[in-house]
Amino acid sequence: MKQKQSSLGYAISFAIGLAVLTIGAVGAFWQVTGSEVVRSAAEAAELRKPRPEPPPDTTTPWQPAPEVALRDSLFLFRESGQLADALRVLERWLVEHPDDRPIRLDGARIAFEVGRRQRGVFHYRWYLAPRDDRAILQEAVNRILSELPPAEARSALATLLKVDLRDYPVRIGLARATADAGDPVGADTLLNPIPPQLDPVVDDLRLLVRRSIDPDIPTATR
Repeated sequence: MKQKQSSLGYAISFAIGLAVLTIGAVGAFWQVTGSEVVRSAAEAAELRKPRPEPPPDTTTPWQPAPEVALRDSLFLFRESGQLADALRVLERWLVEHPDDRPIRLDGARIAFEVGRRQRGVFHYRWYLAPRDDRAILQEAVNRILSELPPAEARSALATLLKVDLRDYPVRIGLARATADAGDPVGADTLLNPIPPQLDPVVDDLRLLVRRSIDPDIPTATR
């Protein structure tokens, strides 16, 4: 009888212990599960929140200076042989920047290269008007004499006469063009202000012009 009671008590104790363990396990499970559910719900709620729009990018994109961009464009056009396009872009720039002398000089040279010689003369004249530049003035005279017919060269050089310098490059060139155009008297008149023996080339030109006027004059004979 006592043995039966002891076994029964043991079974009851075991059952109670098992129940306690089960309840504890269930509680722990629900505690973990509940925490996970709460965390998941919080994450879901966070994801549903509207995201703030990023502030607009107000950084100005890098761009080369206009002068640099123009130089680059002219270089590319010239490298590819597109001289007419180079002149068009250049002259559009000069409309807004008429006093840009380096670009003006490029315009004169490119215009001659592309065959628009009158535009070249125009740009040379504009370039030379404000200041003394002996080298460029001589360049303009040589180019006009070599690339324009005598009558056109005469007209072009006449427009440059007011910027003639102390060694008379325009006057000498104009005298050449005038003589070539069949007007030796006009050429001699142009050479008159130039002092004798200033330049042997000038003296030779003067002699040839006067010989054309009168082959028998003493100066021509000498």
